[in-house]
Amino acid sequence: MSMFRINVNLPQLLCIVAKPTKSLKFAILSGRHDNTPQLCMKSRADCQFPISWKKSQVTAVFKKGNRLDVNNYRPISLLSVPSKILERAVCRSFDNHLTSHNLLSDRQWRFRKGHSTESLSLHVTEVWKEALDDGLKV
Repeated sequence: MSMFRINVNLPQLLCIVAKPTKSLKFAILSGRHDNTPQLCMKSRADCQFPISWKKSQVTAVFKKGNRLDVNNYRPISLLSVPSKILERAVCRSFDNHLTSHNLLSDRQWRFRKGHSTESLSLHVTEVWKEALDDGLKV
């Protein structure tokens, strides 16, 4: 039994499908998403992640330079649409849980809504300014 329960319902999953990324838009346009929300709900209810959703297609994407040089390519994994939808739902649920229970440190700047590296730079600059005003070395 998991200590963390994923609180996602069908309307939330449909909302995620309604705001698709490029890969989800392709799947929606091609009609391959018909039962994705129901599959995600079943996956959540059964606490199981289907093996077929774990499989990915690895492809090489050209970076720059000579196209004949294999070092100028980087691999990317193309994941299934249902796994991406479920991942987004779980991430939102997990994020809401951590935020609502104040489980994140004030020093957590990355991967948080409203806490960018730019915010960190502003914060650090302000702390240094205060230290210099107090006669401390920075």
